[in-house]
Amino acid sequence: MVLDSQFFIDIIPYYFLVIISAFSFQYLDNKKAFFLVSFTLMLFAGMRYDLAWDYWNYYNAIKYNTSLVEDFELFERFLIYICQKLEYPQLFFMVNAFFTVLFTNWGIKKMSINPKYSYLVYICIPVLYLSSLSTVRYALAMSMIFWGLSFLENKKPFKYIIILTLSFLVHQSSLIAILFIPLYYVKINRINNVILYIVFFFFSNIIIGLIPLLGNLSFMEKYTRYVNLGFGQAFNILPIIFNAINVINLVFYNIIVNNGVVDKNEKIRISRYITIFNVSCIIMQMFSYHAVLSTRLSRYFLMIIILLVPYYIKNNRLKFLIKTSIISFLLLFYFMQFTLSNYNGGSLQRKNVFIPYKIYLNKGH
Repeated sequence: MVLDSQFFIDIIPYYFLVIISAFSFQYLDNKKAFFLVSFTLMLFAGMRYDLAWDYWNYYNAIKYNTSLVEDFELFERFLIYICQKLEYPQLFFMVNAFFTVLFTNWGIKKMSINPKYSYLVYICIPVLYLSSLSTVRYALAMSMIFWGLSFLENKKPFKYIIILTLSFLVHQSSLIAILFIPLYYVKINRINNVILYIVFFFFSNIIIGLIPLLGNLSFMEKYTRYVNLGFGQAFNILPIIFNAINVINLVFYNIIVNNGVVDKNEKIRISRYITIFNVSCIIMQMFSYHAVLSTRLSRYFLMIIILLVPYYIKNNRLKFLIKTSIISFLLLFYFMQFTLSNYNGGSLQRKNVFIPYKIYLNKGH
């Protein structure tokens, strides 16, 4: 993609997302900062127009009541019926954006030791906030699970199960989040994490053989349908980066866990976050033969990076250097995705699915 003056104009709205997030927590008290940042993210996602891959799929499904509606889970289907009754398809994006950001906001507020960096991670990591502009229903389910982890943190598994059940009625992929329960009650140390990572790194061929068997289960029907569409190459730049982060976590495990932390429970929490991120990379690799399965199933666990990154910085002797490196990496990661052209089935569809940003103002469609 050729970078010209128009490109830098097109990405101006995305600059504001980062700036508002960073400066809100720097100059406002936490209550005002949480409100301003979450409101901005809700508005940005809810009022978008013709942005990201699935916008018109959802919009047309609502407007013309296509067969795609019957594939949606109960809560989303109910919301679509309301949008159809009001003859206002954009409401679908507004409601999903509101609750997606709301649940993420609650999760960060309850669990993060440094909301500024957590929000920066949420905005900058490509498969988190910006990805929610495409994977609307999935992103809502993922944010519900993220918030639900706060109940596991406080040893309230029953409440987590309720949230998990509700998220299943938003997107069925959330069923895999049942794995969080043993992850919160079984301690896995560094050595076992390394062993699991190495063993499962070479386990994907077995998973390929299991998919047809799982296809007999009704809740796996959508996943097998993804597979039957063709085997994509999932192991592109993003999994490489995430696996690199995972290796860093495992190599510097003791340093991260003990980084200015004296409370035993907090050390256990950090260790658990590293384990959960490790599980995300394991799942990513196990399903690496297919891009959709790999990203959809692993991202519930990958989201833990929102809580993990602030611990990299906490009270470290090299705090300034590490903080500068992490922020630079996140910003590079963030803006890199706007320079990449997007392809579908080998043919160029548009230069980039996120630019230019357009606002919905009763377009009359």
